[in-house]
Amino acid sequence: MNTDKSKIQKIIYKLSKSTIEDETMWSIDEHSKIKLSFDGEIIGKIYKCDFKGKFFRIYGFTYETYSPDFDKLYKTSGEALVLVDKRGELLWEFPYFNSITDLYETVKYKVAGVEDLLEDLLND
Repeated sequence: MNTDKSKIQKIIYKLSKSTIEDETMWSIDEHSKIKLSFDGEIIGKIYKCDFKGKFFRIYGFTYETYSPDFDKLYKTSGEALVLVDKRGELLWEFPYFNSITDLYETVKYKVAGVEDLLEDLLND
């Protein structure tokens, strides 16, 4: 599994690099059929891309978890990167790595057009 983890991290790195360099374009997925495999909810937008003929989705989520130390429920959040089929149905979820959070932030930045906004505002 260590070899698989290394390969998975390389895929996430390549996808991030391709996104940063504007080789892979992400868009908002208005009609996603993603269902969480746990009791939680998707927060924010779901983003989609086609990278080397494979279909990816990335999104943020929140869920409640129990803390036995404090005997209470609290909300926590995370990000998920998944592979989907042509219909947008889940095929596989990537295991969590911090690089998924970095990719999610990059995707939001790119789709929102922050780079262009900054250029426009600074060039006035």
